[in-house]
Amino acid sequence: MMKRILVGSMLALSLLSTASQADWYGELGYAEGGDKFDVIVTNEHGSELDKSVSLGGGFNMELGGTHNYTELFTLQYGFGYKFDSVVAGDDEVSFKRYPINAIGLFDLGDTFQLGAGLTYEYNPKLNLIDMDLGSYGADDALGLVLQMGWRFGGMRILLRHTQIDYQFAGGKLDGNNTGLHFGFVW
Repeated sequence: MMKRILVGSMLALSLLSTASQADWYGELGYAEGGDKFDVIVTNEHGSELDKSVSLGGGFNMELGGTHNYTELFTLQYGFGYKFDSVVAGDDEVSFKRYPINAIGLFDLGDTFQLGAGLTYEYNPKLNLIDMDLGSYGADDALGLVLQMGWRFGGMRILLRHTQIDYQFAGGKLDGNNTGLHFGFVW
């Protein structure tokens, strides 16, 4: 129940922040970290390959808004898609989730920002269907985000660390990760 209240509050804040002072942004990133799920996949030549899917890492795409409340404080809020996958031949193993982020950023000079916030990741799912092992969903997860970034006009370079765990039926797995993101503000 507490998670739903928190997510509702984050969404309400983002709706209130879409005033004329808000800017939109888009980001692409890649992260490493978290527990690894090791699999053996068969490529198109019939060779078996040892691969792993990261429960923290992978590619990230995000769209959202930023609202400058003061000259020193900005709220960034966004919705994304985060995934890691291994493909070999007809086999695919993937871990996918949908994060909602709310990050308070302090502007330290003209180009540098430092901040912290929360992420709520919806529908985390480990997909092993191509290997006839099914699909395994984790509970929605709440985590902490630490971010520092540099702005160059409308472009941003961000270093983001996420502390998060995923609760599967068989236990808790580590999703902590650190990633590099590139973004544009318009």
